[in-house]
Amino acid sequence: MNRFLKIFILTFLVLGFTVAPLTLAQTSDVSEQDLSLQYMESIADYSTDITINKDATINVIETINYNFGTIERHGIIRNIPYKYSARGGTFKLRLSNISVTDEKNQPLTFKQSYSGNELSLKIGDADKTITGTHIYKIAYNCPLFK
Repeated sequence: MNRFLKIFILTFLVLGFTVAPLTLAQTSDVSEQDLSLQYMESIADYSTDITINKDATINVIETINYNFGTIERHGIIRNIPYKYSARGGTFKLRLSNISVTDEKNQPLTFKQSYSGNELSLKIGDADKTITGTHIYKIAYNCPLFK
């Protein structure tokens, strides 16, 4: 397979994976009957910047503008698929240099773990709850070939 086709396929896969649903870090019990607009959480904005480098690596920056409403939470959990099946084979992306910052590029606390086909990033402080709107910038690299 020529180099251009490999870059195109991997870029397409990374783009597809970055729009996978976000999982919330649940920190309080609120019944569905009690929910009103002020309590509802939402993703106000989501964007992905992907740079393909000359050294055959991809830099990804996901920006998530998350509104927790008035519900107190510790943060979010971002699940990033890194294993996939295609053309009769199973492929694994090698994600590296993972970092999480806020809108001021200040580092945020996070823990990473692998489960099934996903890398799970648990973002937030277990000793602190937050409400309102928060911006998360998740950055990582992925080599195209090795």
